Amino acid sequence: MTSRQESGRSAKLQGHIYEHIVSDILAEKFNTNMIVHGAPNTKIDICDESNAIRLSLKNASTKNTQVSLITQSNFLQALEQEIAGNEEINEFVNKFFGGNDYANYPRHRMSASDIDSAISDRFIKFMNDHNEKIMDLLMITGFNQIGDVNYMIWSNKNTADEDFIIVDLNEFKKYCAENGEWILCDTTLHFIANGVKLFHLQMKGSGPKYTSGYHSLQFHIYGGNFDLNSKYVVTFDKLQQELI
Repeated sequence: MTSRQESGRSAKLQGHIYEHIVSDILAEKFNTNMIVHGAPNTKIDICDESNAIRLSLKNASTKNTQVSLITQSNFLQALEQEIAGNEEINEFVNKFFGGNDYANYPRHRMSASDIDSAISDRFIKFMNDHNEKIMDLLMITGFNQIGDVNYMIWSNKNTADEDFIIVDLNEFKKYCAENGEWILCDTTLHFIANGVKLFHLQMKGSGPKYTSGYHSLQFHIYGGNFDLNSKYVVTFDKLQQELI
């Protein structure tokens, strides 16, 4: 096993341990049983027995962490109804995130400066026109996954519940749609809302070179930049109301 594989296995183990820590904290607060999922076929990490609270858990060591990793084909399939008839969206994704067809370019992908600006502009317009659908894909439903998530817990530490930031994902999705936009840089895209970066999108660019995984779309969320005064950030009391 390589050092990268060992690191990945350790991170998964630590993540699973933390899911149980948070589950125990919530069970005590709400005086109810909580269930840990943490499976690859669902966005749900923790839920209550009635399934009213369905949580995604992010425990980041920095201001941002991965929120979605999806292959080009799955991304295009997930949005095929919205893309229908617009081949320029497929073209941009194939060029910008790369593959063997672009072996003459560094890392087998084209940068924005290598792509016709009309195609790039069409892709950015598409992303902004379908922002709520994209947010669903990234945070709430995933692609061909079981169930959906209605809250996210963000934490930068492994123990204290007072460090939790609880995000109502439906409110957050509305906030992003009303206040934000995707902006294209040469090798990444940034999502900026009210002057603050909340997401970035990049080609994964790690792992076995030039595979579908290497050329996947990797989205990161900047939980460290959440607006704590926004109505999308809620309290434990709001969560408990879901159980009543």
